[in-house]
Amino acid sequence: MKLVKARVFGLAIIFGVLSIGNAFAQSRVVVVPLGGGDFEPLQNIVTVAKQNGDFTDPNAAIASITDASASNPYLIVIGPGIYTVDPHVVMKPYVSISGSGVKETIVRGSVTGNSGDPDYADNGVILLASHTTLSNLTVENTATTTADDYIVGIMAYLVSSYTALVKNVSVVVGGTPTNSSRGIYSERSDIVIEDSYIVVDGTYRNYGLRNRVSNTAARNTIVEVTNGSSLNRGVYDSTTAASTPKFVKLDGVTVISEGAGVYITGNASTKIRHSYIEGGSNSIFVTNTSVVVNVSHSTLTGGAVSGTNYSCTFNDDGSGGTLSSTCN
Repeated sequence: MKLVKARVFGLAIIFGVLSIGNAFAQSRVVVVPLGGGDFEPLQNIVTVAKQNGDFTDPNAAIASITDASASNPYLIVIGPGIYTVDPHVVMKPYVSISGSGVKETIVRGSVTGNSGDPDYADNGVILLASHTTLSNLTVENTATTTADDYIVGIMAYLVSSYTALVKNVSVVVGGTPTNSSRGIYSERSDIVIEDSYIVVDGTYRNYGLRNRVSNTAARNTIVEVTNGSSLNRGVYDSTTAASTPKFVKLDGVTVISEGAGVYITGNASTKIRHSYIEGGSNSIFVTNTSVVVNVSHSTLTGGAVSGTNYSCTFNDDGSGGTLSSTCN
């Protein structure tokens, strides 16, 4: 085992490489925040860990920060382990959260919300805030539902101007939900999702990415809605007819759903490129034929598109066939 140690911005980074001949069998990177002794704690970095961190609870770490601003941002670093929160983690503006990896850091909750709340503003295990990044961890909601309840992994509510980024995050909404579970729910928000994996395992009316009166850009992300229902939707994009048009942009996104892969209703608009969309009933389902759906360089498979107002270029059906300019 050869160890190389470097200090970068007050962190000790230890690279361990086990080599067999000329082949590398194993490589590990461990980042250790340095504090105490001959090193001062890093300014505006707060650690959460099972042992030897500033806190053991993510919410306690967030509560300790009272002066975050555009000129004084913070980063909360969560170490490896499973962190059970009750009921959820409420992020603050200018306070970002990073785990130690999607397999290493799991934030787990069991929270539901009732459909009587029209905004569902506090239904998620993690509630995003403006001017933040959530990265390098897994979010799990293990609650179960009745017909009137909702389960959400990550909730964005009134997050403006694409100032919230979800990057390298795994979202798992499971247990045995029976109705209206959502992996990521964006309500009247503008958010960006990158390099993430969203899986919703439910039996009835479940959505991987729910976009309501919002602008959401997703890149290099996988969305799966499993466990069989024609009412499941991989991506559900909706805007009321009276609202300013909003949209979802999917770039390099894989969507798999037993129902519609992408479901578009109201005044919503969706732009898809370099993506794979698979739906059991329809690859894309559109309820408002006046809305133009733009699809390019993508695969649409599993079910025909619904609606007639498409602008499609360089797409295929997953079986070697080329789709027309209307995605048929």
